Amino acid sequence: MTRGSRVGVLAVGILLLGVTGARAVDRDEVKKAIDRGVTALKRLQGADGTWPYVDGLRVPPGAADPKKTVGLTALAGLTLVECEVSPKDPAVRKAADFIRQSSVMVNDTYSLALDIMFLDLLREADDEALIQSLTVRLLAGQNTTGGWTYDCPPLDVREARQLMAELKQRSEMVARGGAPRKATRNRDRGAIASEVRQQVRRLSTVMANTTASDNSNTQFATLALWVARRHRLPVDKALVRVEKRFRATQNADGGWPYVIAALGGGGQSTPSMTCAGLLGMAVGHGVAKAARDKQTADEGKPRRDPTRDPVVRAGLLALGSTIGHPVGNNGPAVPLLGGDNSYYFLWSLERVAVAYGLETIGKKDWYSWGTEILLKNQGQDGGWHGKWGTADTCFGLLFLRRANLAKDLSATLKGQVTDPGEVTLRSGGVASEGIHLQKLEPAIPGSNTGRQKPKPAAKATQGEPARPVEPRQPDATESASARLSAELVRAPGARQGELIEEFKTHKGPEYTEALVGAIHKLDGETREKVRDALAERLTRMTAATLRDRLQDPDREMRSAAALACGMKEDKTFVPDLINLLTDPDGRVAQAARVALESLTGKKGFGPRMGASPDQRAEAAAKWRAWWRKQQGD
Repeated sequence: MTRGSRVGVLAVGILLLGVTGARAVDRDEVKKAIDRGVTALKRLQGADGTWPYVDGLRVPPGAADPKKTVGLTALAGLTLVECEVSPKDPAVRKAADFIRQSSVMVNDTYSLALDIMFLDLLREADDEALIQSLTVRLLAGQNTTGGWTYDCPPLDVREARQLMAELKQRSEMVARGGAPRKATRNRDRGAIASEVRQQVRRLSTVMANTTASDNSNTQFATLALWVARRHRLPVDKALVRVEKRFRATQNADGGWPYVIAALGGGGQSTPSMTCAGLLGMAVGHGVAKAARDKQTADEGKPRRDPTRDPVVRAGLLALGSTIGHPVGNNGPAVPLLGGDNSYYFLWSLERVAVAYGLETIGKKDWYSWGTEILLKNQGQDGGWHGKWGTADTCFGLLFLRRANLAKDLSATLKGQVTDPGEVTLRSGGVASEGIHLQKLEPAIPGSNTGRQKPKPAAKATQGEPARPVEPRQPDATESASARLSAELVRAPGARQGELIEEFKTHKGPEYTEALVGAIHKLDGETREKVRDALAERLTRMTAATLRDRLQDPDREMRSAAALACGMKEDKTFVPDLINLLTDPDGRVAQAARVALESLTGKKGFGPRMGASPDQRAEAAAKWRAWWRKQQGD
């Protein structure tokens, strides 16, 4: 992410960086904070069951914005339920009654989405008609960009009358002492009304007549539509359009903006909207998996692997750059300004991390970090006070509770996505941005690969001047590799991917050299793809040739060769890889460690990333001693 988007949006991260003394989150402190937050939230509820949008300020009757009142009340209600307040609690019941009566004519995106999520949590079968109606309106608001703006088309008069009649009948039944019907344990809801099916079919071919949209409204609508899937509503096509939207609009820094540049926005990535993009990608993978599970083995499509999705990986790397490390008791109290989006961001972060099942992002304990921010900034009244008033208390509580409004999505993605900040053996690359490469040596003019170091001048004998070295003329292979490397670097996106695949498989040393040369001129995800291709190419080499590559002057070649040894699953490479742990380049040493752990299944010897030369030597000694025992020496 750009420096401006990292620093300007979330100032709290700056104050938490570089401070030592981190400790685990104290569960008792978290529980106390949640209890205080719940008490504060209940205290703000009005007699009519609603919550004030402005923190601590009750707007006179008739003066409140109904859109903000309905959406905020649903948010507060679902927050209480997520904090283990019983749905039978008077605060929750009053909120639910207000939502049911007020949602008939609601058509703003935030309220529609939050109403769906709140009513779903209550699990009352009598809410089905209302949830279906809310979902139809939400579907109608998606436009040709795959996103949502603030308003969706309202119900027509006939639909509104029918829904009001059903709600009136439900209220009369409850008033007579009849308990609302509960949904079945497996959430197997009743059949969708025929008129709802007709509306959904019509909406599948007619999009909202506007291109206006933003990623904040879109992420709330996305989460609500995923929830609506539990009610057998056909929302998958809309969710596929969401994924396409975010896949096509990711910024070069891996993040997403509030409004994409093509729609008149500034286009600058922000932490909260990067979370929105990652949520959109998550539901896309969830829908794809569900569709594949329904197919037979013969007609099934190849499995989509979210771990290898470059958009997801780049998004997580960008998100990791916006958060810090927990600091423990040594950390200062972190000031949050009234105009700050920090609490909204923290809830967005929590939703993404829980959906993907990640304990760390960018090798950072996101939960401990965020929890410390919240504990240090909880008000004396038990609430949190930022830009969004009462909603900030909800955001803080939802984060602390690790609220998961999409448990079925988390189950779908469980174990499939890893923190890209962690070093793992992929198809050929070290999946870690934590490995910082040293500055490259300048390339020899004419070589175009950046691999060879210039030969030093011949040492002069006493009394004689040093003789200059004659420039080495590149041979035919080097000339061909330079040409191929330049072609790969300059190729447009789609063609670049084709060339990477070609260079990975074509015979001839020039293709190996071309891949190495291209790595030094590329960056980001493309560079990682080329690194993967190089390692996979090296796996086809003989053991003797691969050992020679482990001693190559170029660090990229040594790193790729180490990973190739791991992928070949030949344990005779173990001694060679142990020797490589003391390589002067940190990336090469880490590649050797990853390969060793893959070959042997043994972990814990290191060296860790950023280890000093002495620490690398110590790790190598541990590996050698362990390996000798395995060999019976």
